[in-house]
Amino acid sequence: GPKVPLLLAAVLIGVGFSLSSVVSQLWHLWLFFGLIGGVGFGAIYVVPVSTIVMWFQEKRGLAVGLAVAGIGAGVAAMPPIAERLVSSYSWRTGFVVLGLGYAMLLLVAATLLRKPPAKVVLAPSPSSDLQAGGSERTDAAASKSGRPDLTAKEALQTRSFWMLYLSMAIAFAAETLALVHVVPFAEDMGLSPAIAAGAVTLLGI
Repeated sequence: GPKVPLLLAAVLIGVGFSLSSVVSQLWHLWLFFGLIGGVGFGAIYVVPVSTIVMWFQEKRGLAVGLAVAGIGAGVAAMPPIAERLVSSYSWRTGFVVLGLGYAMLLLVAATLLRKPPAKVVLAPSPSSDLQAGGSERTDAAASKSGRPDLTAKEALQTRSFWMLYLSMAIAFAAETLALVHVVPFAEDMGLSPAIAAGAVTLLGI
């Protein structure tokens, strides 16, 4: 279920951000923020989306879209908060406060998210009885759609999994590599830290 990975993510993010507040060398930041915190952040996207997919039979795309929109909302909301913490206190304090805040939110999410009961997962959607054009589904199609899911080990042995994994990794890497340079670039152009953080907020919107 979603509870265990979200609890693990809360621990990884809380620990990663807290340790990032005491770094003294660049590789410390790569380890604490990039690796430990990064692994924790990976669960924030995967776990809720996979849970929503199991809950919704009808309008599943809409449900997933609304959930994923939360990423943009977070990108819009967090830069001003982080900028205020850094300017009012220090970047070290900002790491601790944000890490604890993320961990608390994930703990709340872990208590609320749960797998649907079997009757929800197995219940056919009203529109699944007919194919496009109103014809009945064939036995072969029904059998194919009802086949059991692959286990994690089996999925790792498929080409499709690694193609999807690489495409997502490249897409998110390209986005993140550009995003982290927005504030320094804006400050180099003479803008204040607050306005520079506002530029990231606009990207989230």
